[in-house]
Amino acid sequence: GNSENAFCLAYAKGLEGKVFDLMIGGGAKFFYSKLADNRATGYGGDLGLLAKMQLPGLIKKLALGITLQNLGASLNWDTESKHQDEIPLNVRVGTILSVSALPIDVAFDVEKSGEQSPTYHLGAEYWLIPFAGFRTGWDSGEITAGASLRLLSFVPEMQFDYGFSTDPVSAKGVHRVCVLVGF
Repeated sequence: GNSENAFCLAYAKGLEGKVFDLMIGGGAKFFYSKLADNRATGYGGDLGLLAKMQLPGLIKKLALGITLQNLGASLNWDTESKHQDEIPLNVRVGTILSVSALPIDVAFDVEKSGEQSPTYHLGAEYWLIPFAGFRTGWDSGEITAGASLRLLSFVPEMQFDYGFSTDPVSAKGVHRVCVLVGF
């Protein structure tokens, strides 16, 4: 079979300010791909910046962010030619908004990857109870959905995320699983 996997390790640090809070983070990625009898491995990095503001009145929270993904990333194949695939730089700029009257966060972002045209993403997240959240969205014409489970009584705090999106290439869609640890 064919498969593509990415394993990530990331760290972020928050800085509290008078007007807004700033978060900066980075991550390292390890890629593993299999195509028929050939395999490829590679490395890359990510950087991100997020500014969050708490506002009085109608808008409860406003956040703006930017990420640079796949910095210096490539895949090195185990073929005779030792072919190398460059993984294009991905730039994403977005915002999230929470309105006081609704318990829902709404997010929108624009993504530009390599030479491709920009893509647009829209989503909403609702936390039913403090440890169970649900998401739905639109990813350039494809429907997405997901859920989160927080283990609040554990130290360090842990969160499990699951996401699903339809995909024009894969009839079974795309599944994403993530474990977050906060300390």
